[in-house]
Amino acid sequence: MAEFLRPEAKAALTRWREVILAAFVGLVGLWLSQRFIGIVAWMGWAVLMLALVWAVTAWRAARFKGAGGGPGIVHIIERRISYFGPVTGGIVDLDQILRIEIEPESFATPHWIVTGPDGQRIEIPFDAEGTDALFDQFMLLPGLDVARLIAVRRNPPPVRTILWRKTRKLTH
Repeated sequence: MAEFLRPEAKAALTRWREVILAAFVGLVGLWLSQRFIGIVAWMGWAVLMLALVWAVTAWRAARFKGAGGGPGIVHIIERRISYFGPVTGGIVDLDQILRIEIEPESFATPHWIVTGPDGQRIEIPFDAEGTDALFDQFMLLPGLDVARLIAVRRNPPPVRTILWRKTRKLTH
């Protein structure tokens, strides 16, 4: 069977498919709100608002996604991040992460460096399979600047940079 799309176009559509779907759902909501009156129109407005929130979230996630195909694979199950690479790997629970850094220079590709309890470090290449799922996990960290996370993912800084650090709660 012949391919109708070039591989680059297919990759772009795959990357942005959630944004496209959210836009379509938003258009359906807009159509309902303009075409009908009463409860159906209100439902249309609600669908439109939900689609807008979905589209913004999907837009951020699509901008974060990498090409994939790099060394290793990332698995995330119930807030537990696992990285299995050809040389290193590790597992850390999201709630136990102490620091997230970017290391741009000492490896062939930029890496996320996730530091867990007792100084455990997991070095995850940007282009490892499944790294796009890290975005959803990192967004759950309190105080993380999502815009900065996306910016450094797209254009890594020239030196090791701390993106997030867990704040310690003082007890009396």
